[in-house]
Amino acid sequence: MKIKTDKHERITNLNMATFLYASDCQITGINQVASNQKEFCFVKTDRLEELMWTYKFAEKDDDNLLVNVHKFTYARQYLLDRINE
Repeated sequence: MKIKTDKHERITNLNMATFLYASDCQITGINQVASNQKEFCFVKTDRLEELMWTYKFAEKDDDNLLVNVHKFTYARQYLLDRINE
């Protein structure tokens, strides 16, 4: 299945993908990009781009970085399960 890149953001960083997924961003798929690397495809939205910028560049005490620990743990385990299938 071919995903249009203009409607999707592709991320290979598991920690960022976990943060975005735990922040209720919609993930559309996980693809193999190298023998030991996966990419996470998210629907591109203004909120997604804002969260990505925040994750990369915001001060560590920025409220937009706060995610419920249970939600983050669930999101991480869910993504790890998907990439290890």
